[in-house]
Amino acid sequence: MCLSPILVQPILEVDREAARRERREAKERAREEARQERQEERQNRSQKERGEGADGGSERSGRADRKERSDRSDRSDRHESRSKGREKSKERAASAIADNSEAARKIKDSFRSRMATFIVSVLNPYRRGDCKEGKITCTEDFKYLARKLTHFVMVKELKQLQSIDLLECSESVKHKTKDFVRKYMSKYGATFKRDPNDTKEY
Repeated sequence: MCLSPILVQPILEVDREAARRERREAKERAREEARQERQEERQNRSQKERGEGADGGSERSGRADRKERSDRSDRSDRHESRSKGREKSKERAASAIADNSEAARKIKDSFRSRMATFIVSVLNPYRRGDCKEGKITCTEDFKYLARKLTHFVMVKELKQLQSIDLLECSESVKHKTKDFVRKYMSKYGATFKRDPNDTKEY
């Protein structure tokens, strides 16, 4: 006697469901056992610490306090060094931007022209009719964005560099710039709208 596939299918489904249920229950049991073991270990540790606390606990707690204070001071030192690093990078950028020597001006102009050309090529797709995110609707906005983003990128690069002589429009800079422009334009939703309060010329 041969069973038809119509009759066998529900039976197989019931078997699969039962197997899934058993696996789920086994996992739950294993999790519960692991949870209980961890809880027991914690209790054992705390009992041992209490027992040791009677004879040498104050010494240990003193060491723990000293270690905690040391960790806090290390963290504050790291935070201070990071903030000093940020201040130094801002100072470097400000001094590099203010540097009006002939060589520095040539380097900045060269970088600015190459970066402007690249940013225009990156912004061009945002002028198309089929653009779904950050669409640029007028030429004035396009020019404004090209100038602003070029200025942003140059300042960001100057912050990173130790010397203005290292400022160049490399492939890695172009890649970072492309990502920056994409993220910047995605902030504006479907169409780009220039902030009326932003009257700064770049």
